[in-house]
Amino acid sequence: MSTGCGDEGEHAVLLCCWLLAANIECYLILGTAFPEGGSKAAYVLAKFEQKFTLLNPSDGTVYSRDDPLCPLISVGTVITEENIFGNIQSYDHPSQVNFNFEVSAYFKMLLTVWCYRRNCWL
Repeated sequence: MSTGCGDEGEHAVLLCCWLLAANIECYLILGTAFPEGGSKAAYVLAKFEQKFTLLNPSDGTVYSRDDPLCPLISVGTVITEENIFGNIQSYDHPSQVNFNFEVSAYFKMLLTVWCYRRNCWL
C-alpha cells in the first residue's frame, strides 16, 4: 500500500473489501474490457440505492450496467463473500447478465458445497 502500486486485480480486491467493510453489497467481477485490449479485467459490481453499478478500480469511474461507454465487455467470473461463480449464461455483456446466483442456469458454483460448509478454502 505504501508503495502506491498494484495491478487492476489488486485494486479491485482492495476496493471490494473496503466496500464490504462499509456494509455495501458488492462483488468482484473478472472478465474482459476494451481499453485493456480485450484482455483480462477486474471490476467491482456494487449495489447503491437498490441499483447495481460497475466501478473501475483503476481510475474510479462509475458506470451503470447498461452504459454503452463502460469498458467492461464481458463477465466471466464473479467472486462473492460466499463463493466463486462461473458465468454460464448465453450472454456475457454486463448489461445482459443476470446476477442472481441462486439460479443454477445463470452461474455455476465453482467451490463445492462440501468445501463451503467446512470452510476449507484453498
